[in-house]
Amino acid sequence: MTGAPVATVRPFRGLRFAEAAGPLESCLAPPYDVVSPERQRRLLAASPYNVLHVDLPPAREGEPPEAKYARAGETYRAWRARGILRREAGAALYLIETDVGGAVRRGILAAVGLVPFDAGIVLPHERTMAGPKADRLAIMEATRAALSPIFALYRDDDREVAAAIGPAFAGPPDVTVTDPDGVVHRMWVVDDRAITDAVSRAFENRRLYIADGHHRYETALAYRAAHPDLPAAGFVPMALTALDDPGLAVLPTHRVLRGVEPIPLAALAERVGPGIRATPVAGPLDRLLADLAEAGRLAPAVLVAGREAAGLAYLRLEWTDPGTRAAASPRERLDVTRLERDVLVAVFGASAESIARQANLVYVKDAAEAVGLVERGEAAHAFLLNGTPPAEVVAVAEAGETMPQKSTYFAPKLPTGLVILPLD
Repeated sequence: MTGAPVATVRPFRGLRFAEAAGPLESCLAPPYDVVSPERQRRLLAASPYNVLHVDLPPAREGEPPEAKYARAGETYRAWRARGILRREAGAALYLIETDVGGAVRRGILAAVGLVPFDAGIVLPHERTMAGPKADRLAIMEATRAALSPIFALYRDDDREVAAAIGPAFAGPPDVTVTDPDGVVHRMWVVDDRAITDAVSRAFENRRLYIADGHHRYETALAYRAAHPDLPAAGFVPMALTALDDPGLAVLPTHRVLRGVEPIPLAALAERVGPGIRATPVAGPLDRLLADLAEAGRLAPAVLVAGREAAGLAYLRLEWTDPGTRAAASPRERLDVTRLERDVLVAVFGASAESIARQANLVYVKDAAEAVGLVERGEAAHAFLLNGTPPAEVVAVAEAGETMPQKSTYFAPKLPTGLVILPLD
């Protein structure tokens, strides 16, 4: 890519939990949007210094809705005043490895300059909703901090970024911690100007593609607009991972249809329309998912689960119109897009509006859990998908399109509380 500088990536003086907070793992939490109410309760009870006390404060009975935000701000300021959170002595980049059973993904946590999406510098692939953004903005206003990093991708075909950060990974990490999900995170605090300057220069000719954190990014834009006189408000914490990183994984989010009458799979096969091959399949779920992954390498493919007279049954749908697929936009080529259009809308009568508000639709990460809902009669059908390859996510972003809701689940999630960007 040529032309004007594209991304502003720079070190910052982060806030980190001090030893006074107790074991670091007790202070961390997953991003707010994947924390269930039960998990929220457990993490809050585990430590008075768990980051959810400020990032996802619980409402208390009898208090007005806005009280929890004021309480979050008071807690955050108290932690800083008491040295529970300590600021880095100097500006640094934070190099992070996430390790899941030996599968390692690397990233660079930096302060990234905020720019609107239409500038073509930071690109999204998802639509956002007003409710979560209002909640995140209230937290930012109360704390004057960006508590949770955005996760983004970049192209490093020339290996310039890899060469810039390579020397820093050679030494032992400054932090090693296992998060509540059992993921090991190793972090190097890099304040060597030669390295940080090299990294900043390397990003001057690159776009950044948001993988996870669209609501947080748009909230940061709103916060900056509300505080034009606050220089730090022009930046957001962002963890940057190369598109070709061997540890980069995108998991599927399966769809479960509830509150509607199930359709016998033979009848469903007749109603899906031309250009779709519907094949009854049988076998253990893990083998069927492996076959689905193989089929999905060439064309969109979805596995449908339903209850038949003889018990649980499966139907594999494969889109067989290669000419149409080749001419389609990146968004239209995705299995999740085809599923919504050709099955949920065309067969079950869903609408774009009902899908957006999740009427009769539940999103489930675990395939066995999704199938179990059908097997127990708690759902009509489960639609099991492959994960969207990262390159296809980037292609959608570059085309200026957005993917259907809950199309990607980048894993593992970066923990909230590892490094905080103060905005004051």
